[in-house]
Amino acid sequence: MDVHVISLDLLTAGNECNYFSWFDEEEGTLRQTKALIKARDEIKKKDKEIEKKDKEIEKLNKTIEKMNIDLEKKQMETMNIQDEDDIVRKFEECYV
Repeated sequence: MDVHVISLDLLTAGNECNYFSWFDEEEGTLRQTKALIKARDEIKKKDKEIEKKDKEIEKLNKTIEKMNIDLEKKQMETMNIQDEDDIVRKFEECYV
């Protein structure tokens, strides 16, 4: 049985594959049609899962970015406290 791909046009009939339009020298079997429909449904399901995971990754990246900003602020505060301690220590050294 030779299968020739004609186009990527969507089929409009009830239970055909929505990815390819083709013609056969002989009529396809119901088993083949069901297999194509099952494959199409699995692809759609996987696409939705990928989209969901992409959104989760984006959310986690934003959280990481916020945490990095908070860390930088805390590091700056720590540096400022250390600088203040150094100033106080130097002042005490001069006047003690």
